[in-house]
Amino acid sequence: MLNELFVDDLINNTFDVTEALQLSEDMIHILSEEGMNLRRWASNSTTLHEAWKRANIDFRETFEESGVPLKILGIIWDNVNDNLNIDIKQ
Repeated sequence: MLNELFVDDLINNTFDVTEALQLSEDMIHILSEEGMNLRRWASNSTTLHEAWKRANIDFRETFEESGVPLKILGIIWDNVNDNLNIDIKQ
């Protein structure tokens, strides 16, 4: 897990919703013991979004739902189409 933490972001991937939900619950618990509050989880899985809602886990809605682009380490992620967008003008 330590290799997946970048300052205050945790980046991980899995194809299994149950595993992803367990990971998010475990990491929230582990880091809360150290006074860190993991929140604003993101996924391209609507099934996982529903699981997070049921578990009262704070997560980011899709761009289509919120109108706010999702950024991962400064890179825009379209989590509906699972595309990364890099602004080369900057």
